[in-house]
Amino acid sequence: MTTDLGYGRGWAADDATQSIFRIDRQLGHPVQITEAGRSAADADANYAAYVAYKNGTGPWAPRALPASASVHCWGEATDSDEHGAPWEPNGWIETARSDDPDEDEPWHREYIKPRHRPH
Repeated sequence: MTTDLGYGRGWAADDATQSIFRIDRQLGHPVQITEAGRSAADADANYAAYVAYKNGTGPWAPRALPASASVHCWGEATDSDEHGAPWEPNGWIETARSDDPDEDEPWHREYIKPRHRPH
């Protein structure tokens, strides 16, 4: 299941949505999200643009994966420039950082479901 995040932020899987709503409460305002869930068609279009850029046949395009591998399509990724938000304590990690400027995406985070461990 997926849920609309409100405020024009798109959608996310239910567990990821609950985490985003916790972040909203902790910040006292809706966390800025450029894009969350993504359709397969959009993911494949982004991937085609990225491949064209890497092949030298298209303009710059951010790193992208095809729909079959895109966590955005599963509703468990966000793109956000709000770096002061409590992302990590709420289950979000940066998974697209790189020393290569063409590959580095400091705005991209993926939701990792917390694992309950016995005390």
